[in-house]
Amino acid sequence: MLIIDSLAYTSRFRTIHPGKKVFMTVLLLILAVTLQSVVVGLVLTVLMGALSVWGGGTPVRLYLRLMKIPLFFILMSLIAIVITVTAEPVPGAMIALGPVYLSVSAENIRRGAGLAVSAMGAVSCMYFLALSTPLTDIFYVLEKIKCPFLIIELMLLIYRFIFLLWAIAGELGKAAEGRLGNVNFKTSVKTSGQLFATLFIRALKRSSAIYDAMESRGYNGKINVLPGFHAKKK
Repeated sequence: MLIIDSLAYTSRFRTIHPGKKVFMTVLLLILAVTLQSVVVGLVLTVLMGALSVWGGGTPVRLYLRLMKIPLFFILMSLIAIVITVTAEPVPGAMIALGPVYLSVSAENIRRGAGLAVSAMGAVSCMYFLALSTPLTDIFYVLEKIKCPFLIIELMLLIYRFIFLLWAIAGELGKAAEGRLGNVNFKTSVKTSGQLFATLFIRALKRSSAIYDAMESRGYNGKINVLPGFHAKKK
């Protein structure tokens, strides 16, 4: 997650107005979801991947690693779509398991393939936006379309605290490994409980310190962030 944030700030598309990128992403997302076509999904996957890698400057190996994360969940969903459980035999390949049958039909395969490829195309669109547009610029767009500021502020704070918890959890995990806290299953369970308790306490202390820092910088209930794209010259 920290890598995605840093790549967004160093992307070659960083200075393009975020409204254009958000509009294009939403439009392509609607196209992928409504059509559910294998061809459209493949085109979007390849096109948005090429824009992210060769256009934006994301390393190929890192982009493929990021694509593996949603691919796992899509494949799990694909299995549930393709394989059906019936009480009676149906046309197609099937396996009898006691009183029920596990069957796979050509129609389910076509439907599952269309959904899987469409989902990959939609994920590629979202990755393009995430890898080319920092979250502060996306908040700028949400503010311009009159999204309630309370929602925007909550999104910003939650997003930043995800990084905070991630960093603290990483530090605690390394400390636990150094003390052989994962030597066996019983010890791992005990270590995990202690880690979550310590994580909660440290997160509260760190959040209090961050709030004090915000107040010392003139925080008045509204977080103002300057957009990072180039403003249009008059």
